[in-house]
Amino acid sequence: MIEVVLDTNIYSSDSLRRTARFNALVRLAKSGKLRLHIPYIVQKEFLSQQTEQFEQWVNSINNGIVELQRRTSPTLVKKLDEVKESFSIIQDDLVSYPALDFSKWINEIGGIVHPVSEIHGAKVIEDYFEGVPPFKNKKSRQDIPDSFIWQVVSDLANQFEILYVVANDKKVREACDTRQNIKTFETLDDFIQSDVCRLLLEEENVKQNIERLFKYIHVVFTIRQDEIKDRLTEILEDTKIQSERLIANNSHSAKVKNVEDFVGDVAINNLASAQYYGDGVIVVPFNAQVRITAEYDLTPTEYHHLSVKRAERISFSDVDEMAQESFTLSVTGKVSIKVDPLRILETNLSEEDIKVLADGSEFDVDSIEQKELIDYDPIQNRWEYQFLELVRFKEEHGHCEVPRKHPLGYWVSNQRQRKRIGALAKDRIERLDKVGFVWFVRPHGALDEYIDQLLEYREIYGHVDVPQQDKKYRQLGRWVNDQRTKKKRGTLSKEYENRLNEIGFVWNALEERWNQRLNELKEFHKKFGHFDVPPQITEFPKLYSWTVKLRRKRPTPDRLAKLKSIGYNWDKESRKVKAEEAAWDEKLLSLKEYYEANGHFDVNYKENKTLYNWLHKLRSRKPSEERLAKLRSIGFHWEPKTDSRQKPLTWEDNFNMLKAHFEANGTFEISSTKQKRLYNWLYKLKRNRPTDEQIEKLKSIGFDWEKEKVE
Repeated sequence: MIEVVLDTNIYSSDSLRRTARFNALVRLAKSGKLRLHIPYIVQKEFLSQQTEQFEQWVNSINNGIVELQRRTSPTLVKKLDEVKESFSIIQDDLVSYPALDFSKWINEIGGIVHPVSEIHGAKVIEDYFEGVPPFKNKKSRQDIPDSFIWQVVSDLANQFEILYVVANDKKVREACDTRQNIKTFETLDDFIQSDVCRLLLEEENVKQNIERLFKYIHVVFTIRQDEIKDRLTEILEDTKIQSERLIANNSHSAKVKNVEDFVGDVAINNLASAQYYGDGVIVVPFNAQVRITAEYDLTPTEYHHLSVKRAERISFSDVDEMAQESFTLSVTGKVSIKVDPLRILETNLSEEDIKVLADGSEFDVDSIEQKELIDYDPIQNRWEYQFLELVRFKEEHGHCEVPRKHPLGYWVSNQRQRKRIGALAKDRIERLDKVGFVWFVRPHGALDEYIDQLLEYREIYGHVDVPQQDKKYRQLGRWVNDQRTKKKRGTLSKEYENRLNEIGFVWNALEERWNQRLNELKEFHKKFGHFDVPPQITEFPKLYSWTVKLRRKRPTPDRLAKLKSIGYNWDKESRKVKAEEAAWDEKLLSLKEYYEANGHFDVNYKENKTLYNWLHKLRSRKPSEERLAKLRSIGFHWEPKTDSRQKPLTWEDNFNMLKAHFEANGTFEISSTKQKRLYNWLYKLKRNRPTDEQIEKLKSIGFDWEKEKVE
């Protein structure tokens, strides 16, 4: 049994305790090979830091609500009062969460909290006046907490043959070094990678097998680039980035709106620093360069203070007028490689066995350690790198006509544009000429390629208004948005505009979608004789949400005239629904959209705080029969709140969710990320035989358990 003490800073540096190093510690503890000792002072210091942080976040939200109420209309003030009331319900729970979470974690791993004793107090006072380590000097008050920690460590060292202490604090380590049976480490990574942990995390021959494995991992990693890039894209999008030098607003912060493409491959080029964390998990460093669109608030004053050249780089969203700008983001972090945990332990694996082990490996992004924006003006070494990539492309393909979808496509297009406006250096033009660079795109070039894709999209969906959120057509959606932006700025060529007009290109997407909903409302009224659209109507799936929003805000005079032309009196219709009912309908709409995206109604607080609070309040008091009917129409069955814990789903609940998923998608394939609970239930269902009655029920929806089961 390994006896271990972690200093406060080790917990503080990784407060969620979810990284590979803490997972390794937990595995050792749960397996009975390691016991964690927590001095009371360490627990108190760590929890006071976390509680203070949570209190700051809570106060920030409350202060933000107060400030918003000072600056908004009476209607919004009333709504914010409701938000404040909902938030007040969970404030105490939030502030107490760190203590409850840490206590639960300690219990799960069998950790022991050591209280402060009277003897400790007397010894600390004695050492305080004598300047005994960890006191740096006599009467050094700032070292008193470390001295109390040291008293516990000293007691434990008297009990055990060897004690391991992990502390970033040099004073604590120096005090520990006075005892021969105390082994110290500066970081948790150092401890996990130490011989004592390796002997427990690794079995015989694991290290040798890993070294042999890496001969093939590079090849497999290259083949799986798309998989890693998709995962990295998921993690990066909507994350915060900062750069005092490059982001134009006063806060110097932005969020990653879109990951456009990657500059080359994600690289794992430092296999010598690979770390094994047991259970078949190997962690290696990676680095990547990513082309992103950053989005941030930019006031008119901030914008007008920019140089003309800089201002030209910035575009503004048609939806919310946020500033958007392209950058290259340098990303470093760690990739986890999961291999068969049993095979990696075997001895005398053949070369073929190692190849099979590598081929069966799974890759994931373990953590992002650093994000750094690279200058928007391509620097010399970056241009050289892309030029060499172009030379390699020619060597492989025999020409320099790089497709737009290729990773080099953006750079090639940029060179053409810079030459056209006279911004490309003469020596670079000459070098590009020498390798046969194509300055003018052939007649059947990028435009024809995208028009072909638009026609294909129109064949399937009946229109060419491609959303940027569509994963399958993400690049096409962004290209469509680019054409709209260029036309708005007056930089779109007449040839492009005419060609796009021929296929019915939508230049104003928002207005076009509004008109589509208007036509649907006209059809609805013609069929039912009224304008009260219910939440669940398959013929017009987006119409209910549109009418809810329509009643909330008075349309423009032009739109009012269009509504009047189909017999819709906005003033009369908006009075039908009180402000409170309209707000409730908006939340119902959010709940419906959440269910469609996730396949369940178990809203996670961290994922959607507003919707979680609304559900919390909804379950505390029975809604009216009218509202209950609306809830039932989206598949939500109201039940009173019994306690604060999440209620487990019954077999019947999961069956109904599976049935709804099949009816909506025509398949029993479930996403492990978007519908995790249903995915886990289905996985267990395939492994464990249900009752005969349940098997028959599954057959009634087309699910054959005998064929789907996993032995």
